[in-house]
Amino acid sequence: TDVTMFAGVGDWTTFISQTDVRDLILFNDHIWCATNGGVFSYQITTGNYQQYNNTNGLTSLDARTIEVDKQGNIWIGFGDGWINRFNPATNEWQIIQDYRGRKIYDLEAVGDSMLIALDIGISLYDVQRQEVKETYKRLGWQLTGEIAVLDILIVNREIWAATGSGIARSSFDLANLMAPESWINYSTLQGLPSNTINTLEFHNGTIYAGTESGVAVLQGQNWSAINSSLPYLDIMKLISKNNTLYAVTVGYVSRWIAEENLWQNVAPFLRPLTSLAIADNGD
Repeated sequence: TDVTMFAGVGDWTTFISQTDVRDLILFNDHIWCATNGGVFSYQITTGNYQQYNNTNGLTSLDARTIEVDKQGNIWIGFGDGWINRFNPATNEWQIIQDYRGRKIYDLEAVGDSMLIALDIGISLYDVQRQEVKETYKRLGWQLTGEIAVLDILIVNREIWAATGSGIARSSFDLANLMAPESWINYSTLQGLPSNTINTLEFHNGTIYAGTESGVAVLQGQNWSAINSSLPYLDIMKLISKNNTLYAVTVGYVSRWIAEENLWQNVAPFLRPLTSLAIADNGD
């Protein structure tokens, strides 16, 4: 016998896998994770999980990057250009749709603004006015046309951008960041082991680049590779914490031992890794 069942509006529940974590942050005893199926938070002290998807706050599911601003709001960037902002104190969501149709790779809070890494460059979003201030699509003469920015690093007033064709560098002190002459570019011509830059980090007064062919450190205007004892060369993430530089590769977290000029694994092989956060206590 065929049985037809109808569900009314509001009767649906979404069950989605959130096992593919693309990015994570630590904030106020919570780990916030951007995943293939939305966002979840994990409270470290209690072990409680809270899941968010397109039925309880999110406008999309393909969460790619997650960031916290100075007010404690959680920002989520999606692969289809949506941005959602969550206020944990009020449990309220805000939708930002200025970048719909674009791809968002990274979010970086700076003052009262949010820098957004897009598939066409970097956009400056004014948080208070809730509007796009300007978008930088020409990041130097060596980077032809609009280019995807994979990671953004802010060091004091400087902006560093990782792309698939090298690194772009500029400063908020310059008058016109939309002009290509406002940007300095670095590539393999300046010593980078690859032009595919996945991650950038500031550590002990200088810049480190994680590429698909290892790690490089900026010395003056040139880069030097530091890959001794790295188990894999494709670098997913670099993080500086507690005076130590960490690198995430496929299956390993490694720390840089400057005195010995080599990398040391902090644990045995793990399943394929994508991201890393380090607590103040070293966890």
